Amino acid sequence: MELYVLGVNYSAEATTYEPVAVIDTFKSLIWTKRFFTYGDFELYLPADKELLTYLKPRNWLIRDDDPSVMIIENITVETNIENGDYFIVSGRSLESILGYRVIIPQITINESDAVQAIKTLIVENTSSNRVFPSMTIDDSLQVPDTISTQFTGQNLLSVISDICMKYGFGLKMELSSEGFTLSFYEGVEGEVIFSPEFDNLVNSKYVSDLSNYASYAYVAGEGEGTNRKINNTYFGNTKSGFARREIFVDAKDISSNDGEIPLNDYMQLLQARGVEKLAEHQATKAFEAEIESTINFVYKQDWNLGDIVTITNEYGITATPRIVEIIESWDDNGYSVIPTLEELEV
Repeated sequence: MELYVLGVNYSAEATTYEPVAVIDTFKSLIWTKRFFTYGDFELYLPADKELLTYLKPRNWLIRDDDPSVMIIENITVETNIENGDYFIVSGRSLESILGYRVIIPQITINESDAVQAIKTLIVENTSSNRVFPSMTIDDSLQVPDTISTQFTGQNLLSVISDICMKYGFGLKMELSSEGFTLSFYEGVEGEVIFSPEFDNLVNSKYVSDLSNYASYAYVAGEGEGTNRKINNTYFGNTKSGFARREIFVDAKDISSNDGEIPLNDYMQLLQARGVEKLAEHQATKAFEAEIESTINFVYKQDWNLGDIVTITNEYGITATPRIVEIIESWDDNGYSVIPTLEELEV
């Protein structure tokens, strides 16, 4: 595996890039990709004065065996008379640029497809002097579902990530002949099994967490005191008893625009916000696993980011989680792949 530094020219008309350096020697590299949001990296390598001219913030880093793109954001130079001088280079993946924008002004989304809802959000908040030159959107994935909600002031990437998480699809940005493309994809639900029985589960950590759980939301919109509009939203059979765990959601940012939005439609917007917030308060089961990536099932051949797999540990705990994060690591001990697997216990 080799790393390449891309020199990037950010102009108002286009984003262009070209290889300017090869990194074929380094002490360690951690390269993390995530399904619902951006990834990140940290590179530790011997100091090289010539290379420093290319390892500049805002340049990009790519690998010869993976399509993901990382943006260099931080460079630290460490000098040490005993151990030698080193560079520590870190940053986030190209998807993170969506977090450079906030949703402004107020926008009301009424779409019958989740990907189209995201596209509308991006188009409305990346126009004119807010545009990302040379970015195209591949909206070919279809995720039919009615989305009726309103946003004002939220971070664009946070909203997009929440939609992806709710509807079970991921996002990625990859280089194209004309710049770079944002696309959306679904993982594969296959027959991949990680288990001590198959000698492909090295270490694992299982967590079942109910501490953040909520099942019933009071969503308060516009108005004051007893005249405030409130919608009650809940998940499943959770209206009463111990199963009912309540939260209060302040949704004053959702406006009827002085009655322009009918009351029934406005209450649906409040309900959508309640569903969104309850999704952030679900019980979760999570596996962190260090797996043997060459036995039985091979990374990038049999399984990849976003896929749904089966995992069973030594205690008979079995789950079918999604791979939401993959951490690849190279150091003196060799190469390792550590996936994080997570599923909502809805």
